[in-house]
Amino acid sequence: LRVSRSYVRGAGYFNSSVFRLMHSEILEFCIGGGHITLVTSPEIHEKDYEKILEAYSEESFKRDLEELLQDPVLREPTEMLCALIQNGKLDIHIALLRGEIYHHKKGYFEDDFGNIVAFDGSGNETLSALKPFDRGNAESFNIASTCNKLSWNMYGRFWYDDLNGTLDKKKDST
Repeated sequence: LRVSRSYVRGAGYFNSSVFRLMHSEILEFCIGGGHITLVTSPEIHEKDYEKILEAYSEESFKRDLEELLQDPVLREPTEMLCALIQNGKLDIHIALLRGEIYHHKKGYFEDDFGNIVAFDGSGNETLSALKPFDRGNAESFNIASTCNKLSWNMYGRFWYDDLNGTLDKKKDST
């Protein structure tokens, strides 16, 4: 994260509590010109999507946001989430599937020179997943880097292409 300029992440669930654990690191990343792209999935079906959009007015959104900001536990992560979005440092894409939910856990970091570290596995970006092993979830993941051509060609390129394909508006993926 420290030397990256792009962080792209696909996660079945996302919770802004991650900002409590990685607050300064994410701020440094964004101040240094970094950008985060997140693909996540609510537990809603495609047919419900239109109805939810119709029902969820801008006024309702403001009211919900004000409630989050009143909660002492959620205030700081909510403020950071809003600041990142408002300053163009975070894009959130909602994945809607024809079946159940988008539940990938993969991502990659890329620097200014095209070096990429891609990862795949059970690692979530929630507070319970990022706590030390004996106090949180049991999580694991695999990594591959463009610096290691064998692992990149066997795994990393697939994870990288799969995530970018999900974000490609021209493809009928999600």
